[in-house]
Amino acid sequence: MRILFFIKKLSNVAGGAERVLCDISNNLVNRGHLVSIITFDKKNDRPFYKLDNKINLLNLQLNSFDATKNFLKILKGMISLRRVILSEQPDVVIGFMHSGFIPLAFCLIGTGIPIVGSEHIVPKHYLHRKIAFFLFKVATKFLSKITVLSEKIRQKYPKNIRYKMVVMPNPIKNKVKNVKKIKSKDNHILLNVGRLDYQKDQVTLIHAFYKISHNFPNWNLRIIGEGPLRDDLEKTISTLSLQERVFLPGVTSNIDNEYNLADIFVIPSIYEAFGLVTAEAMLHGLPTVGFTNCSGTNVLIKDGITGILVDPKEDRVKALAKSLSHLMRNPKLQMKYGKAGQKDIKTYYSINEVCNKWENLLTEQ
Repeated sequence: MRILFFIKKLSNVAGGAERVLCDISNNLVNRGHLVSIITFDKKNDRPFYKLDNKINLLNLQLNSFDATKNFLKILKGMISLRRVILSEQPDVVIGFMHSGFIPLAFCLIGTGIPIVGSEHIVPKHYLHRKIAFFLFKVATKFLSKITVLSEKIRQKYPKNIRYKMVVMPNPIKNKVKNVKKIKSKDNHILLNVGRLDYQKDQVTLIHAFYKISHNFPNWNLRIIGEGPLRDDLEKTISTLSLQERVFLPGVTSNIDNEYNLADIFVIPSIYEAFGLVTAEAMLHGLPTVGFTNCSGTNVLIKDGITGILVDPKEDRVKALAKSLSHLMRNPKLQMKYGKAGQKDIKTYYSINEVCNKWENLLTEQ
C-alpha cells in the first residue's frame, strides 16, 4: 500500500505528535508498505526523531499555510503541495494535526484520494480560535476519517463532526528492560516533560514545589522542554530563589535517561489530548501525578492505582503541593503506583497493537 503522511515540520521539533508520526511510519514501512512523508522543512533538514531509511522524505521548503500571510503565497503553496502529492500517487494520505489535514482537505479536492485527519489536541484548544475551528468543520466534509486519541475526546466534538471520528491512541514503544535507576538514595527528582507554554502550566508546578521544598531538601525539580514561556519561568524560579532546586535543561534526544533518573512524574497541564510523556513515564515505572480535570491525563492515570489525580478545587497550587508531599514522603506508595502503571501501559498501548489499528483503518479507505 502506498501511504503518504503530511506534517508541517519534523526538523528541530521535539513534540509528541512528531514522535508518533515517526514511530508509526517506521513500523508501517517495515510491514512492507511504501511510506512517504511530506514536510515544509528545508531541503536538507533531517527529522529530530529517527526515520527508517526506506521512508521517502520530501521536504518542500515552503511556508506554513498561515491565514495572516499573503493569499497568493498560500495559494501557491497549496498548488505545490497538490502537485507533489499527485506525483506520489498514494492510496491514502494522512494529515498529522489540524495544521496538516485542513490544508490537505482543500488542496486535494477533486483528486479522489482518501484523506485521513489525525487530530492530536482536544476541542478546548479551539475555544479562542474560532476561525481555525470554522476551517476544521468545513475541512471535515472532505475527509474520509478523523482520528482522535480517546473516546472521551471524541464525545466532546459536535455530532456533525463526531460521526467521522475514530479512536486511535498514541503508541508507546516498549523498549524498557528492567532499567536500574542511576541515582543516589539521598537525591530525588520530580520530573516534568513538556513544551514551556500556558497549556502545560509549569508555573503551577514550580509554585507547588516551592510550597513544600523546605520539607524535602533532597528533592529537586527538572522540567524538560522548550517554549515561549522560558523567560517567564526562569524569572519565577529566580523570584522564589529556587535556582539550585529547579532546572530547565531544554530538550533532549535521550529522554529515557531523564525518566530513569526520576522518582515521580508530574503533569500539571490544563488539558492534554493524550499525554504521551505521561504514558512513557509510566512505562518506565514512575508513579504519576496530574489533575482530575485534565483530559488525556485523567484517562491515563488511575487515581489511587497508578498515581494521583489531584482535584484542583479553587487552588491548583495548594492542591498539587499537598498531593506531591503525600507521595514524596511515601517510597512504598511510589513503588506500588509505578509497578501498576507500567503493567497498565504495556497492556493497552503497544506500538504493534496501535499500528494494527492504523493498518486496518487505512486499508478500509
